[in-house]
Amino acid sequence: MKERLQYIDAVKGFAIFLLVFAHAIGWNVSDWQAACRDSNTISGFLWQLIYSFHMPLFFMVSGFFQPLNTESYLSIIKKRSMRLLLPYLTTGFIMLLVRGYYGYWFLFSLWEIAMAYVLFLFVSKKVNIQQKLWVDIVLIFGGYVILK
Repeated sequence: MKERLQYIDAVKGFAIFLLVFAHAIGWNVSDWQAACRDSNTISGFLWQLIYSFHMPLFFMVSGFFQPLNTESYLSIIKKRSMRLLLPYLTTGFIMLLVRGYYGYWFLFSLWEIAMAYVLFLFVSKKVNIQQKLWVDIVLIFGGYVILK
């Protein structure tokens, strides 16, 4: 097993801290929608600043070093589905009962991205045998056009 990169874990921990901090701001003001959208207040400024980058940062760092080439495609799909879809479904139903809406959309988005990546790996291995960069770029662009 490869050694973990401590700075990647530190950035991921920082992104998690920002996530919790931004949610704490929203949960601890009486009118969170007005307070968080008002950039003239400290809470509104911090909320807007944190929300401008914390989730993309977490998504990028979370998927930074995830070797997929050593596993079969089915095991990757099974692992990612259990890790992302199962919490999405269970917490989604709990939030629906408690708060009245189905939450945690980002888990489903991460699962969709993971499945698109597995599909890209599968197609790339079949089509791009010589591992040319331009072929991968054409595959990515073609996949984007088809999915769009």
